[in-house]
Parts: sequence; C-alpha cells; structure tokens
Amino acid sequence: MIRKVLGLGAALTCVAFLVGAVRGGAALTDPLDPVHGVPLPCELVSTSGTVPRSSKNMTHVANVCGFVGTDIEFQSRMDSTGKLHDYSFVGSMGAGLRIFDITDPTQPKFAGAYLDPGWEDDIQVRADVATVGFDPILVGINVSTCLKQKQPTGVTRGGFDLIDLNFAPATATFAPSLRDCYLNQAGGSHNSTFSPSGQWIASDTASTNGIEVVDLRGLTPTYVRTIPTAVSDEPHDIFFTADGNTLFDAGIRSTRIIDVSDIFNRAPTLTTTIPNIPAPDQNPDGQTIQISHQSETTADGKILVITDERGGGLSNTACNTGPSGVIGGAHFWALAPIPGIANSTGASLTMPKKIGTWIYPNPTLALGPIGRLDRACTIHMFRLGGNGTNTIGPVAPGFDGVSRLPINQLVTAHYGAGTWWLDFSGPPTSADGTVEDARTTWGNTRGWIIMPGADTWSTKEYKGFVYTGDMGRGFDVFAFQGGPTAVAVSAFTAVRTARGVRLSWRTGAESSLIGFNVYRGTVRVNHALVPARGANGAAYRLLDRRGSSGSSYRLQSVGLDGSRVWSATATVTR
Repeated sequence: MIRKVLGLGAALTCVAFLVGAVRGGAALTDPLDPVHGVPLPCELVSTSGTVPRSSKNMTHVANVCGFVGTDIEFQSRMDSTGKLHDYSFVGSMGAGLRIFDITDPTQPKFAGAYLDPGWEDDIQVRADVATVGFDPILVGINVSTCLKQKQPTGVTRGGFDLIDLNFAPATATFAPSLRDCYLNQAGGSHNSTFSPSGQWIASDTASTNGIEVVDLRGLTPTYVRTIPTAVSDEPHDIFFTADGNTLFDAGIRSTRIIDVSDIFNRAPTLTTTIPNIPAPDQNPDGQTIQISHQSETTADGKILVITDERGGGLSNTACNTGPSGVIGGAHFWALAPIPGIANSTGASLTMPKKIGTWIYPNPTLALGPIGRLDRACTIHMFRLGGNGTNTIGPVAPGFDGVSRLPINQLVTAHYGAGTWWLDFSGPPTSADGTVEDARTTWGNTRGWIIMPGADTWSTKEYKGFVYTGDMGRGFDVFAFQGGPTAVAVSAFTAVRTARGVRLSWRTGAESSLIGFNVYRGTVRVNHALVPARGANGAAYRLLDRRGSSGSSYRLQSVGLDGSRVWSATATVTR
C-alpha cells in the first residue's frame, strides 16, 4: 500500500549495462543499507553484496544491480529453433520494466525493456501483453509519461500502462512498446490485475475509490464500472480463481470474497467478508491483522493465505528491535473442510474458518549478523505453490509462469529482511532446528536468506529457483538448500479406460519436492509439472489420452534443487 513509498529518495540509479547512464546518487550512511528508493552501488553488491548476512536452507546464485526493483513475474517462450526460454519481468522505480532471460538462473541475461521514468508498483504479464500500475499518492509526479500526458494541468490520478511485449523468436528477446494507458477515474492503480479471461483488468486503488473494472476487448482500455468499497473495502491486492468468477480482495481493513461472474452485464456482489479480527465462531487464535495486504488461495482452493502489512511498511522503523516487536505475518483460513485439520470443520466459501497464524521467528534469529537497527515491519509480495500471475495456474494458456513449490508452501519478501520460505501444511514445530515465534499457531519456517542492503519488495519461485525484485539490490536469484530430495511412492498404476490410460500414484512422504513428471517411453505425458502437495504425502491422478494397452510409464520426482529422480514404473494392466 502507499505507506511503502514514504521516504523514498528522488535520485535513482539506472543499471549501467542496460541504460548506459547514471542519473544521480545519494550519500549512504551505511554502505550496506540503502536509502529507501536508492539502490546499492553495483560495486558494493558485486563484492560484499554476494555474501548473505543470515541464511538457512537458501543460497545466493546471481544478481543484477543498480536499479530499484519492485514486483516480478514470469513467462516461458519457444525460440525459432524450438528451444524453451524462461523469462523474468521486473518492475522498477524510474528505470522501467526490465526483462531477463533466466533459462540459466545463475546467469540472467538482458532480454528487453520498456523504459519509462514512472515508479511502478504491480507487474502483470498475460500472453503477449504486460501491464504496470502507477499509484500517484504521496509520489504524485512519478506516474508514467503516458499518464502525465492525459493530465496536462497536473497529476492527481494514477492508472496503468498497457504494453505489447513483441517477442522475437529469432533472437529470443522482446521489444516492448506502449499500446495505451488507462487513467483511473479516481485515485491510483496500486495493482492492475488481469482477469484469467484476459477480457478485463481490475484496477485497485488501495483507497476509498474501490476497484475499477476496465474492458480490454477493444484497442483502448475502457472504464466499465466501479466495485464500491461497500463490496471491496479499500482494495490493495487482487487474486482470481482459475475460472475468473471469484475475486479475492485484500481490502486493508478486511479481506473480501466477491462474485465477479458476468462482470460486463451486472454489478459484482459480496460473497463474504473475512475480518481482520476474527469473530468468536471463526476460530480466533489471538492474532489479528492490522492491514490486509495480499490474499491468495492454494492451488486446490482449500486455504486462503492473507498477509499483514502491520506497522505500515517502510515508513515505520521501530519494528523488530526486540522479540515482541510489531511485525507482519501470514494468516491461514480454510475455505473447505480439510482432513486432519480440526479448525477447518464446517468451512466454506461463505463461512471461512481460521486455521492459524505464522509470524516470523524471533527477530534475533536473523538480526544478529545483519547490522541494522531494524528490519521494517512488513511481510510483502509472496507466491504460493501452483499459482501464477494472480491466479491458480497460468493466467494465459501456453505461457506457464507457475510456481513449482508444493501447494502448501510459499516464498515471501520482507522489507529489510529479505526472502523467507514457509511450509504451512501443519502446526509449528521446532524439530527442524528453527524455533518458531511464540505467536505462531500454524506453519513452519523452511528457510530464509537476507542479503546486505536488502529491502525486498517481491519474492516468487519459478522452476526451482527464487527471484526477487529488491529496492536496494535490484534483482536477485536464490536456490533452495536444506536436505536431499526424497519421496516415498507407495503405489503407481496405469489402467486403460474408455478415455485413455488413467495414471494414479500415492506418496507416503515428500521432502524438498516440487512435483512430478510422467513419461510414456521418452514422451512426457503431463504438459505442466504436477505440483507436490505436502510433506505428509498425497494421492495423484493423471489421464494419458494417447496411451494404450502395453504402454509403459515412468514416474519422475523433481526436487527443489532441480534434481530429477525416477521413482516408479508401471505398465497398462488392461
């Protein structure tokens, strides 16, 4: 929300090898701590900046420095030779949208840019289009050039730029160009979120101006209607179900679940409100939310994760100086009954039940080697396993971009405290060597990594590596550590049916696992990785429409470290 931009410096540095110029700087009182809004000089990141101040089960593998990183997203594309490339799209404050080829995550390569001096908040990619949001509150003039041109007498509103990505298969690079920009009816566009259909964008204002519904079916983005605060609260971040009919809105004072089906012909309706302070019949655990910041469901739709921008972001520097300091966290709500979780009994979309809360472990765990007086308050942008750009799975077919983590794991950014990795498949335990915060009632810390000068805006995982947009460091890449990949497959069968071969397998335990591939001979059956479902094991099913009697199959387990292991074989039984 807007509090994150308080105190941002006016001078911004561009990446030298991308832009070829430096546009100013600021004196750094501590060479390892950035002035908010001014990145660390590249020479510091390339030397002392490569060694973590604190880490567990995560390692640093690459950095592109010198710009103020914000949100981050992903796609995969095929070049003209048939080679698959992976890409990361990184927003910035003053240096435009940056695109890096991350096919080799240890060596990100520049693959294109949309240069604009505006300060970008949310980044979205859908097929051949990207959108970047601009929120003018407190940083009024720092919207895009296009939005300024639509306000010739003075900037009072924000909006978003709609960008054609213009991918060139011959070079495997992009030449982004502006299609148009949308000027909000009121307020700014703190986030601009594609509906999974691609037909409209939800432009949320993080204010009393609600959510603006913007039609993308024509050449020019066009205002349709406003979802008022009576339905949306003060919207901050938006997530959709895969069918696009339900919208989850982190609304600052509460989280809203909204029916947005038939959006062009009728006004959306409120399904339910999840209060920041749970009611007595919602399984309160003593922990509350101060500012509802982001809300996403797990890929199976059963758990809603809501994060808390407690303390107000960068402007608050009094956090975490002691074990009981103000600090944001993650709150877990059941949207359906879940076997083995008593607090989920009776849960539904209209009657969510709270499972519990995860708070960062005792700050001294990470603060000892950092050398900062505080590490800010705010858990920030995260990504759940099995989710992509603000929806379950890919926001557009064929472009991937989906996290490979198990569906009950996430990675998240934290201002001043880098990147954290969490498993929320069960209650807290100290058996793994990490003593959880006394306020934590659900979830376990799998790992973290805090780099020098980190003020991390966004942390998301793709294909086994973790990527960040960082206001102090630019763009970082991390790898998972923490034990070998292990999976116990108790059964794997292949049965012929009228529709094809039904493949079924069950695991008794999973460790450091992203998911599975299934091969018929040398042909991979699944188009996308089958995501792992948790440490306690699960049942899986896949249909091979081209299988036949006598076909032989191999089950491949894919680890968080990128390892691939053949785990089981099966032959069609009839």
